[in-house]
Amino acid sequence: MNFVPFVPYVPPQQPPSPQAQELGRRLSETIEGFRREHPDTGAAEIRQAVQIALGGRGGTNRAAVRFVLGALAALGILGFLLLRRASGPEGAVPVTAIVVFVLLVGVALAMIIKR
Repeated sequence: MNFVPFVPYVPPQQPPSPQAQELGRRLSETIEGFRREHPDTGAAEIRQAVQIALGGRGGTNRAAVRFVLGALAALGILGFLLLRRASGPEGAVPVTAIVVFVLLVGVALAMIIKR
């Protein structure tokens, strides 16, 4: 068995434009001024404020959303497989498949309500 190293391609980073640098400087000045006025302000509050300013909802983590959606898909597949494997001769649905389906719907509703 041969070992072939895998080196992922990382595209080169472009330097920030002058406008981006100026905006970054202004944001830093504003944040530092706010911290002088309110010394108890934490990094999490500043992060939330920046997300609000950018039009975000203040804390949505895309990686977490992808993970939950993947888990929902896995639960759906598991439920389907359990239903196909364990259904009786009269088409009776096993309790396990019902529980998996209820969990799937519950997690989906929780995600919708949280957004």
